[in-house]
Formats: sequence, C-alpha cells, structure tokens
Amino acid sequence: NVDILNNLNSKDIWYDSYKNERLDRRSSKFMARYKLKPMLKDILSRHRKSNKREWSVFKSRVQWGSIQEATAILTALNYICRSNPGARVKEVGMCTGEFSGFGTKIGKLLIGASPDAVIAYPNGTCEVLEVKNHCPFVPLYWNKSGMTEKGIEFFVGSKPPPGDIPPGYVPQLMMEMLCLGIECRSAVMVRQTATKGASLIRLHRDDLWIEEMLYFLN
Repeated sequence: NVDILNNLNSKDIWYDSYKNERLDRRSSKFMARYKLKPMLKDILSRHRKSNKREWSVFKSRVQWGSIQEATAILTALNYICRSNPGARVKEVGMCTGEFSGFGTKIGKLLIGASPDAVIAYPNGTCEVLEVKNHCPFVPLYWNKSGMTEKGIEFFVGSKPPPGDIPPGYVPQLMMEMLCLGIECRSAVMVRQTATKGASLIRLHRDDLWIEEMLYFLN
C-alpha cells in the first residue's frame, strides 16, 4: 500500500507548514573512506555503557527506525524500479560538499551528508533517498520529558503514513542534494508505517534555498 504523492517544492513545505550513474562503493567520487582505529580504552568504555540497562521512550523509537531502515529502502526499490525499469537504488557513504558545484559559495566549510541511499537513473541523473520509519509502539504513560516511569506498557498505533515532509527535514534533504552534485535535482522521502503502508514524497531541489543555507552556515 504505497502512494506517490504530489511533487513538492521547498517553499510549499516551508510556508504551508509555518549523469552520475556510478554511485557504488568502488567507483563513486563521493565515497569517503572511514579508517578510524579506536583506542582500547574507548572500546571498553562503549562496552560498559552498552551493558547498562537504560530504557526510554525515545531510545526504543529511534531503534525501531534504525532496524526497519532496510525495509523502507526495499519499499522504495520495489516502487521506483517497477515504474522506471532502468533505475537502481544504490548504497552510498559520506558525500562531501567539494563536488557539489557550489565551490565558491561553500568557501572553507567542511560539509557532508550521508543519504540512506541514492536512486540512479539511466540518463545520468540521481535522486536522494531518505527513509523515515514511524514506530508503531506508543507508551501508555508520558511525562514532560518524554519518558515513562509507570512501566514499559505500549499500545500499537495505527495511523496512516503522513503525506507531507516536516519542515525540519528540508535542510537535511537540501544538504544531501547539494552534496550529491548538480546531477541530483530532487529527493524522495519514504514515510513508512508498520501496519498502514507507506507514502513516497518527492521534494524538488531549490538552488536559491541552498544558497541561503550556505550563506548562514558561513
């Protein structure tokens, strides 16, 4: 149960709510290798922290999103490749701003973005793919900090997938489009639920918006 909704521009969201096909691990010019070698004391410290039995509403909901990310990407893969047989959904790592075509406006900023995946089309264009999984488990009791102190009882929410992009995600999507380069002219967000299907929403790139973002970042 997947619906592709209206194509959106950044101003629609912001105001209403208040040629590179080779994007794989081996050949992508956007890939930055991660070679960090943590010290033994750091590894032991993380191990001790992970063994502590801490629980919160936010942690459980964030973990749901991480665990279900591959499922939402598969939803996008099935929909997009059925309507565009030549399209491919590809894994991507950190994309850096130096290849964005905005070199002089980026200045000395060290910026980067890591989309959940990239949709590559046969004509050389690409799209950002960003997925958001809506956790179905809602705590019975909340307090002001979002935590619960009356146990870990949940009920299963059954709301349908929202058909819009929250304004807070617009900077993330614009930054990802910027860092993927000038061939990337739009982003697709998947908003997936556990029981009510998913929505796919396309946000078009706005270079004037990106210039304003870079101005304030500088």
